[in-house]
Amino acid sequence: MSDPPQDRRFQDFAEIASDWFWETDASHRFTFISGNRFNSIPETMSEILGRSRIEIVEFYGHPVPEHLFTLERIMDRHEVFHGFVYERPTNKPYERGRVQFCDLSGRPVFDASGAFLGYRGTGRDVTAQREREIRIRAMAEAEARRSAEMRRLVSMVNHELRTPLTVIDSSAQRLGARLGEDADAQLRIARIRASVSRAVDVIERMLSSARLEDGRVTTAKESLDLLSLVRDVTGLQKQSNPGFAFTIEADRPGFAVEGDRHMLEMVVSNLLANAVKYSGDSRDIGIQLGHAEGDRWVELAVVDQGVGVPPEELPMLFRRFFRASTARGLPGSGLGLSLVREFVQMHGGSVSATSAPGAGAVFRVRLPALA
Repeated sequence: MSDPPQDRRFQDFAEIASDWFWETDASHRFTFISGNRFNSIPETMSEILGRSRIEIVEFYGHPVPEHLFTLERIMDRHEVFHGFVYERPTNKPYERGRVQFCDLSGRPVFDASGAFLGYRGTGRDVTAQREREIRIRAMAEAEARRSAEMRRLVSMVNHELRTPLTVIDSSAQRLGARLGEDADAQLRIARIRASVSRAVDVIERMLSSARLEDGRVTTAKESLDLLSLVRDVTGLQKQSNPGFAFTIEADRPGFAVEGDRHMLEMVVSNLLANAVKYSGDSRDIGIQLGHAEGDRWVELAVVDQGVGVPPEELPMLFRRFFRASTARGLPGSGLGLSLVREFVQMHGGSVSATSAPGAGAVFRVRLPALA
């Protein structure tokens, strides 16, 4: 096959390209535009050639966007331009009323004597990209509004509920002291205090989540013994859940880490509360502490024998507000595990989970060991 003429080769490439090529005279009127998926209709081509961009918009009866006048002034100064994006009503008859975003580049053309002849350049339709950007921006603005509403709600809940909950808990505590050895009354009081504790825990999770979102959470790290901290938190969980058996296993007497005590207490508390909530018929919760990778890491594992989590849902387990399908019918906000992940990552650690439906779950937290 013989080689086609250079002009024909260029025309073939131009007509199948996703970008288009254009040329104007000294008055900025089109003298050439390559056939492409936006300008390939003969009627459209006849409407374009011999007119400037402004004249084309006016031909279709649309107001001329200000940025087209800006482009005309650039071309009047005979300047090279790249990535000039402007918005125009589409010239396709079957898409009247829609907007097209064009990304243009061009350079002036002069003859041998330096006289200005016009412009040559390329164009690209970036409508889909701009529409995605608009959708993403709208989604971000909607998310910001939801976040602001959540912060207002959290502030209101904290203000309206924390004080009466404190009053209820202290009143129940005093009542329990007065009733003495009445077993039935003590059981009811324990339930009241456990309910108050759960409500306060929900409020604390919401506050922590809101602070994280605002970037207002900072760590106050100190040298800690993770085993001692786990024992303290587990003791509180035993008081709130007297029907459960919490077993702590450790491969040595001390586990030194550098961390924020309040954050790590919330990590352990959330994991234990999660194990209790999804324990099903089982009442046994295991807590295991050990070292990994040559004592570089301290590892905490919380093990339950409960309802478990489907394997396909494990990657989403630490997302904010996500709740596994096996959690249907159980109370919860979906914040606890997301806070665990955030707080652990702020300590340079990681958290993971293994599970299967009906076979319980194991949550593992790794924190850098303190030398």
